[in-house]
Amino acid sequence: MTYIKYPNVRIYWSSQEGLRMNLIADAMTCNRFAVIKRFIHFVDNYEKPQVVTHKFWKIRPVLDILHNSFHSAISTSQNIAINEMMVPFKAGTNGYVHCFELYQGASKDKKSLFGPIGDTVLKLCHSIHGENHKLFMDNLFTTVPLLRKLKSLNIHVLGILRLNRVTGIENYLVKDKLLERGNCSIATSDDNLTVVRWKDT
Repeated sequence: MTYIKYPNVRIYWSSQEGLRMNLIADAMTCNRFAVIKRFIHFVDNYEKPQVVTHKFWKIRPVLDILHNSFHSAISTSQNIAINEMMVPFKAGTNGYVHCFELYQGASKDKKSLFGPIGDTVLKLCHSIHGENHKLFMDNLFTTVPLLRKLKSLNIHVLGILRLNRVTGIENYLVKDKLLERGNCSIATSDDNLTVVRWKDT
């Protein structure tokens, strides 16, 4: 059902041979599927914690199983991309998702140095500390404090950086209006973080 989406769930049990999905229809009846979908639970509602710290507590057992399975099924590849869709995820060059984090909205906890998005990146990288991995991120995730933190964990990063996240960097780069097409301007900090501005040809 994830790969082949029908506009109506009953079509999977269609009497027409071209529409009927045997893998589904032969596994259970449509009515049985509807009943399971209506009543399925993964935790006992009466065991709801008094203070809910995880918005997805009702499906937490499933999330934990998936998280552990993703980590144990395959070794993390050397080059990793962090991206976000419905949920942020971490995938290797083979497209395998190694780790994921469901967004729960703004946290009421004490604000960290890296912000909620940076904290998410660090959670996604919990299993690759000190292993010389290369991480690729877009401008949603990339900040200088986060780059320094990841570097201290021996995680190297290549990311697109918004200039408003690097105070004073303009003083060390050729201004955008003066940069000719096909050229670049480079600045490196004392702790070996390099920023490159380029203008496409």
